[in-house]
Amino acid sequence: MHLEYLKTIQVGRMVTNTLGIYHIISGAFGAFEREKLMQIGMWDIGPGLDGDITQKIRKSGDKVFFAEDAICMTNVPTEWHALFKQRQRWSKSLIRFRLRKHFDILMPHKHFTFLNWISNMENLLFDCIFNYLWLFYILSLVFTQTDRLMEIFIVGWLIRYFFSLVAFGVIMLVSERASEEKRLMPYLFFSTFYTGYFLRLTRLLAHTKEFFFFSSYKDPWNPKKTSDLAQVEGI
Repeated sequence: MHLEYLKTIQVGRMVTNTLGIYHIISGAFGAFEREKLMQIGMWDIGPGLDGDITQKIRKSGDKVFFAEDAICMTNVPTEWHALFKQRQRWSKSLIRFRLRKHFDILMPHKHFTFLNWISNMENLLFDCIFNYLWLFYILSLVFTQTDRLMEIFIVGWLIRYFFSLVAFGVIMLVSERASEEKRLMPYLFFSTFYTGYFLRLTRLLAHTKEFFFFSSYKDPWNPKKTSDLAQVEGI
């Protein structure tokens, strides 16, 4: 996860911040003006509250920024089952908030702006739509390229490994602790399995469960009565 956080939270958010499409102020690393929170109605209940509050701020016409020089500490899951549950929750929030609650960002509506549209589409495209296309691709390989599956798997891994090396090079250029983090390089060999299979399959499962079964309203991290009310009110 160290590599993942460096790539997605540090480098990834530096890029989206520069492009003006920064779409999530992490709950563990965020700071907000109290007046703005009062103006937009504070947080709503549900998974991925950090992404939801960021969308509400963007829709209000204000800008959000990534403080790339800030150094923040957080706790992360240390066991696979805990990590799986965390990422399920994060991924369900994409469907619940971005595709349902804040769908108006994608339409010609009073909250529509080009940068808000790009911000949401980038998230939906890379984290959701491409995952289903990947699943379709894998299934088609299983049925049409059975005798070449291992060869295709190895080539695919080599391509992902190459891009992970490129990403690691960028991390080393922007990191304030490059001398410490270069020790992570050997883990790149395994990180492609983590990001290319574990996280992708976790997102696929979560998106499917939320899209068809609204499962975030049944998850135990919120009291049942508040989740029931949130579903009735469409939040």
